[in-house]
Amino acid sequence: IYEILFIKLLLILIKYFKLSDQVDQYLAYRNQSEQALISGYSYLEDIVREQSSNLDKANEALRSDFLDDQEDSLALRFNDALSRVLAEEAHSIIL
Repeated sequence: IYEILFIKLLLILIKYFKLSDQVDQYLAYRNQSEQALISGYSYLEDIVREQSSNLDKANEALRSDFLDDQEDSLALRFNDALSRVLAEEAHSIIL
């Protein structure tokens, strides 16, 4: 009877070690998966940071161009008004 119990115990130990190996493999796979996720997340964060920086630069360039255009437009309107005033004054002087 002890021999049967011993054999059953050996079979249980064999199953335990097989399961233990499977758990170790699963944990190693899980750790690799977690590292891949962390790496991928970090990569995506870098891309988002870079694209945000590029958008900020583009927005600043557009803002600067817009302000330059506004200044040019204001200067043109001022010169146009000044030309009209001078033309009216010149016309009144001639008359």
